Amino acid sequence: MSSYGNTHTDILVAGAVAALSIDLLVYPLDTIKTRVQAPNYARLYTHPQTGAVQRSLFRGLYQGIGSVVLATVPSSGAFFTTYEATKSLLHSLNHTLSPNEFQSPLIPTPLLHATASSLAEAVSCLILTPAEVLKQNAQIIKKSPSSPSGPIFDTSATRAAWKKFQHPRQLWRGYTALLGRNLPFVALQFPVFEVIKGSLLEYKERELSKQDRVRREKEREVLRDWRREQGKGFKDEDRDRDGDGWEGREVKVGMADRAMATGMAAAISGSMAAVVTTPVDVVKTRIMLAAGEDAGAPFSGGNGEAAKTSLRAEKRKSVRVLEAEKAMRKIRSMGAWAVGRQILAEEGIGGLFRGGGLRGAWTALGSGLYLSVYESGRQYLEERRAGEDD
Repeated sequence: MSSYGNTHTDILVAGAVAALSIDLLVYPLDTIKTRVQAPNYARLYTHPQTGAVQRSLFRGLYQGIGSVVLATVPSSGAFFTTYEATKSLLHSLNHTLSPNEFQSPLIPTPLLHATASSLAEAVSCLILTPAEVLKQNAQIIKKSPSSPSGPIFDTSATRAAWKKFQHPRQLWRGYTALLGRNLPFVALQFPVFEVIKGSLLEYKERELSKQDRVRREKEREVLRDWRREQGKGFKDEDRDRDGDGWEGREVKVGMADRAMATGMAAAISGSMAAVVTTPVDVVKTRIMLAAGEDAGAPFSGGNGEAAKTSLRAEKRKSVRVLEAEKAMRKIRSMGAWAVGRQILAEEGIGGLFRGGGLRGAWTALGSGLYLSVYESGRQYLEERRAGEDD
């Protein structure tokens, strides 16, 4: 990230606005990805005879959004505050411990960024895990087609997911799995992100400097021609008549260009890291879905006739439901490594990368917009405060 004169409040506000905006935008894709990665995906979302995808896969795409909205502000604020503080501290230590400014830093910059982002993610995941567990269990609750549609941000699925947990500590069962996915993700993404963004900004600065030199040279030619017509020479003081000089004037990349560079860097690095870490994401999804009781059990979403209709429908599908519950109970007693080996044995390498393409696509979109909004927000808040001070 760029070094602005931001306060902790700036970082918190910019991170929260970016996270909330992008969560609302890409949440439907995340819901589909969770359902595709669920162990009972084929039983719940495909036709038993033809294997065709059923419409239920695309129903209730905002189920569970409430818990994420509540956790986004503190978790994103904790991440960026910790990341910026740790990165600044490590940069200072690097400068202090390096023999001199002409030698390579003691800690390589990519390792510094990976360390800062990993520590920030560990803090953020501690806050985010309960919301993530609730969210993913709510995402796979299958509503009856006859149940009322309700508002787009209906909380009934979240309430139903909450009832699956007998004790609050179950909500943190997926912390190690979430951390196991996010640590390698951010450790891969942020060093690559910083390198790509830095290269793009340097290129843009060179282009702006080149354009500025051309423009100022044209102005210089106009002034030279005017003085020649007036019978005057071109004086040295004319080079500095505006206080900046003709050469070497510093140019600054604008907010829009910086946001574009940040978004491109985040999209490229994020999609790459997302695809690479998909196996860990699949394992995390299975563990979190198994954390609740009767995970994947259908939900009527209403009362009266709608509920009765749902119950009758579920009696006809009791075998499929029992199989889903059996799979969840089995995962509940296993560790992350054992779950991964089970997926590999039963579903092959394709099972570990299930939803990888979708995860890469929505991460490119979400991460690109997320970090560009965050970076622009920081720059805007810093410049506004600087203007008020002036």
